[in-house]
Amino acid sequence: MSIRASMLTFAVAVITVMLAQAASIVSDSDKRVLDETISTALERQRSGTQQRWYGPDGAHGTVTPQLAYSRSTGSVCDSCNDPCRRVSYTIVTQRGEAEYRGARCRVAPEDPGEAATWSLETRDELVRFKPAVIANPVPKPAAPSSQLAPRQPVQVENKQLVADIQAELTALKYYDGAIDGKFNDSTRSALSEFLSDENSGSSSSPSEMVLQQLRLAKARIIHAPCAGAGEKPAAACGTIAD
Repeated sequence: MSIRASMLTFAVAVITVMLAQAASIVSDSDKRVLDETISTALERQRSGTQQRWYGPDGAHGTVTPQLAYSRSTGSVCDSCNDPCRRVSYTIVTQRGEAEYRGARCRVAPEDPGEAATWSLETRDELVRFKPAVIANPVPKPAAPSSQLAPRQPVQVENKQLVADIQAELTALKYYDGAIDGKFNDSTRSALSEFLSDENSGSSSSPSEMVLQQLRLAKARIIHAPCAGAGEKPAAACGTIAD
């Protein structure tokens, strides 16, 4: 390969990495949801099981955990004392889609009641980047202000996820609206109230982790005798029994 061709290949690779880094810049809220989804997937999901994440500010993607291995020996294990897991994840923004791979190792919580965390073992590596296709439509004349349509609320991409969250909130007496997959003000308010009662630090936006919290809360209070008819179990009992 000639020097010119090598320089061109290097320049293309550098530009691709720069574009991927730009596409991967997300808000703190979106980054927090991604990190929480990665920890949940590594802690609970089987190898190869894809889990979606949706940030409140628009970024979204998938997380796919791989087999666990021992940090000390490097051998594959099912229940070792120092587990690490490789993971791949995608970040999709208006700039494009970036895919990364890396590894995390489990850090046991000091308090048994807290969730385990998974710390970065190796620096995540960019393996794929697909830039967004930006169309250039012919601009239309601006409509008079009197003809402008009212601004519509932002719609959450996964309507099934929202509908599942609405169903769990309904079962827990936090929500009494329609189960229509629309993340409207009443759904947002009900979810915020639930997370406040649970003393959860999770973001009050739809995610697989929030849905799992709702299902765990419902499972904990199925046999709670102190919840009266029509009452929220957390409000009726003061605390939810383990």
